[in-house]
Amino acid sequence: MKAPRPLQLSSLVILCLLILDPLKSGEQEEGFTPIFDGITFEGWEQDGNWVIADRAFHRRERGGPLRYTASKVPDDFELRFEWMVSEGCNSGVYYRPGQVEYQVLDNSGSPYGENARQAAASLFFCMAPSRDATRPAGEWNTARIICQGSVIEHWLNEERVLSFDYEDPKWAPYVELLAIRGGNLSGRGGTLSLQDHGQDVSFRRLRWREILPSEKITPDAAFRPLPVTGVAEEKERERVKGMLEERDPTGARAKLDPLYSALRDSLVAEVPIWDGNVALPKSEEIPRLEGVRFSVIKPYEFEKDGYRFLHGVALCFHRGKLFASFAHNRGAENSETEEARFCVSEDEGRTWGDIMTLDTGDKSGLGVSHGVFLSHEGRLWAFQGAYWGKMKEIHTRAYLFDDDSGKWESKGVVIEGGFWPMQEPVKMEDGNWIMGGLSGGVYDAKGTFPAAVAISHGNDLTKWDLVVIPPRPGLSLWGESTLIVEGKRVVSISRYGAEAKALVAASEDFGRTWSAMAPSNLPMATSKPISGRLSDGRRYLVCTTTADSGKRRSPLTIALSDPGKELFNKVFVIRPAVFPEGPGESDPGASLAYPYAIEHEGNLYIGYSNSGGGIGRVGEGRELANNNSAELAVIPIERLR
Repeated sequence: MKAPRPLQLSSLVILCLLILDPLKSGEQEEGFTPIFDGITFEGWEQDGNWVIADRAFHRRERGGPLRYTASKVPDDFELRFEWMVSEGCNSGVYYRPGQVEYQVLDNSGSPYGENARQAAASLFFCMAPSRDATRPAGEWNTARIICQGSVIEHWLNEERVLSFDYEDPKWAPYVELLAIRGGNLSGRGGTLSLQDHGQDVSFRRLRWREILPSEKITPDAAFRPLPVTGVAEEKERERVKGMLEERDPTGARAKLDPLYSALRDSLVAEVPIWDGNVALPKSEEIPRLEGVRFSVIKPYEFEKDGYRFLHGVALCFHRGKLFASFAHNRGAENSETEEARFCVSEDEGRTWGDIMTLDTGDKSGLGVSHGVFLSHEGRLWAFQGAYWGKMKEIHTRAYLFDDDSGKWESKGVVIEGGFWPMQEPVKMEDGNWIMGGLSGGVYDAKGTFPAAVAISHGNDLTKWDLVVIPPRPGLSLWGESTLIVEGKRVVSISRYGAEAKALVAASEDFGRTWSAMAPSNLPMATSKPISGRLSDGRRYLVCTTTADSGKRRSPLTIALSDPGKELFNKVFVIRPAVFPEGPGESDPGASLAYPYAIEHEGNLYIGYSNSGGGIGRVGEGRELANNNSAELAVIPIERLR
């Protein structure tokens, strides 16, 4: 296919265009060619219902599409443009023969908006975008269509919201759905067409380039289309039934039921966070990290201090000292006698001072448990999960540390709705802080206690918005979760519970809206994980992720990605259960769980609980749950290669 021919304009007109509406310098280097000069209809055909004003095409009355006839759409191409809709508008951009359309829509004002496969930036009647990134009617949206071979991408407002390979078998039901409507994704040589469906719509800054074979476009392995359910699915199903009956009145039902079953099944497929081209090794095959420094923050010593339960280590460097906190209980786990306690190291975790109490709970029936730290603007904050009685009315309480007195000042309840923080707040590019956790209640192994995030009001750390991450329908979980923050994109990785597998969800708008929490392709122990991105650009995930550990909480491992990549592709053992060289407890049955990680001066500090295999524990029944020691591993980043 030949590259699109440039417009035949006079030198004076070209000079004026460059002054009035130049391509960005990067687009010039990438070979983009304008296909609309902002002034004339040269190269375009229409039936008189489109006008040009303010360097944009505007549909003003019913009459039909605006078609670019100067050349066909290249086989492999990138088209960039901007679009604006009126209230209730439905339009689109056809770019391959037949019904292959980038949908342009007022999502909130058009009835089409109830169906994600018909929403803005969808591949209409085929593939929904991963999220709604539209701006309100009357505002301009930026868009891209990228096609190379069998890979198709749709972008909206600088976000890649659709990315898939239509030859991948997992997308076959979607391709079939489009084919029923008359679309053929393998078609080439189409005419670019801006649609008129009866409402006013505008387009501007249309330009494209041909993608060369040397440039490889790879689909987003984590792409998940928004689901179509409920009334929207029923309406679509009836429409598809009518299409099938026109062709084969007696065989429509035989095709319809399997199609929608396959579409629903595709939503329960595993979400990749591990590179499927790399075999996840078994425990004995995983290399063990060298050069790791270990210490014991707080050993189990019931006979000495009378405390049984210990869990949920948190870490933070503040004014040159390393703080550690955890939940402590003389009685049973998660009962009203729970206390938040802490200690301090002045030598980067090699030795630790006395254990002190952060909060015992100032009212009868109040239990204050484990939480997270944040050192910000010279002040040390603590955010602790708390509850009444036995895990009722879970909430988060905030505290400020007084460096002079060594005491904590309570700031009271700052987050309700069941939120229990699991990871230190992370500053986002929009100026807010975000911390991962869960929205919990009275524990029930078959219940659904979803992962959640709390988002601050700027630097006011006493005001937070709770956002619950919706789980995939039918999913039961205890959503202790952790976050990876990358610009607008936030990824949540959560404990499952029902299976030894990591759950994952993603947000493209600083944590305000989320894809459904769903099972991933990475085996992970049924325990709280911790994740983040290292200063060298690599993602990490600490928990137990091996091919054969199942729900067992050992060995303690760290999974890593390549710099700037999303998929984990290597894993190391931090510490095995059997660890006779010490320090720390060693036993084949030891659980190494509930990790918490922070990076500091070239090292990754990881706090975790060690059950010691239950050896030497004192108590009966629930009193014996999570009778742990608190331990620390310090890993030089350079060792994570």
